[in-house]
Amino acid sequence: MEAGDWAEIKKFEPWEKTEFLWELMGELGYDALTPGPRELIHGKDALQGLFDTKPEIQVVSANITDKSGALLWDRYIIVEKGGVKFGVTGVTGGAPYSFNLTRGLQTSDDFSFLDSREALREVVPELRSQVDLVVVLLHESPGDARRIVDEIPGMDVVVVGHSPGYMFNPDRIANTLLIRGGNRGQYLPVLDLVLDADNRVVDYNGDGKPLGKPVAKEERIDKVITEFEADRKTREAKAKREEAVGKAMNQGSESFIGADACARCHANEYTGWSGTTHASVERTGVRPEDALAAESLDISNVQCEHCHGLGTFHGTTGMLTVVEEETCRTCHVQEGAPDFDYAQALEKGIH
Repeated sequence: MEAGDWAEIKKFEPWEKTEFLWELMGELGYDALTPGPRELIHGKDALQGLFDTKPEIQVVSANITDKSGALLWDRYIIVEKGGVKFGVTGVTGGAPYSFNLTRGLQTSDDFSFLDSREALREVVPELRSQVDLVVVLLHESPGDARRIVDEIPGMDVVVVGHSPGYMFNPDRIANTLLIRGGNRGQYLPVLDLVLDADNRVVDYNGDGKPLGKPVAKEERIDKVITEFEADRKTREAKAKREEAVGKAMNQGSESFIGADACARCHANEYTGWSGTTHASVERTGVRPEDALAAESLDISNVQCEHCHGLGTFHGTTGMLTVVEEETCRTCHVQEGAPDFDYAQALEKGIH
């Protein structure tokens, strides 16, 4: 079960990451979910197109509509396992969606929301008459979730979805168990229900398992995730570097982009440089051809570009791949550094 807000919205290629997560949910055997505002950010057409690729994961919502007021997904589903009928419904509060609209995060304004309480007042009794257990995927804050459970009887299990916070054991309100599984996918909430001959709950045991070393990794899934993240990080680093260079070039043909931008591709060189005096010493000189660009540069140490040339010249003859003694002597002038030895500096590996 998933109560929403699993999609990626901010980091590199968010839709690509969302598609990948959806694939993994299929691999892991998810039965049902209700969308949260993070999923809705991607817009109705993109989201429905994604959902259509895995019809085995059933999407439920008793209160998310299109702009005409028509519900977009089934109000509830019935899943039968081990001779037990589970009725699953879901609702999503509209406030976070409205907030995302004001921040300009929505790709399109496709959705409207019926009142969560009114939707549940209608759907829970209808579902109760058909199943053994009613499960509600409730994308509301923990406080609102408790108030809703207080007001509306008939729910056996509620999975809280909106910034739920972490509770090791289920919270119990009358005959309803609330699961709050934490944020960022750091825990795996598990709930075991003990039923009598009539499939009524007589006991339960549940906990939120931290996904650390005690939980064994599934090797095949772990391999897929590791490869995806490694490839994505490489492409992200390249994109950030290109963005930094592009911004610098748009500001003028002579600009520094900073050592952090260089580090995205030249990690070993950056690490070596970080351990030298260049990384902390105050710069006392600069190459004459860089003087104009350096006037407004807000860095005091000797970074990559002070020796190799401006980052905006990367890949051109304007950037030095080999730093000759003449370049070093721009700062290490004889009067100020009479003991400077270029050969010894190279031997020490000073970058």
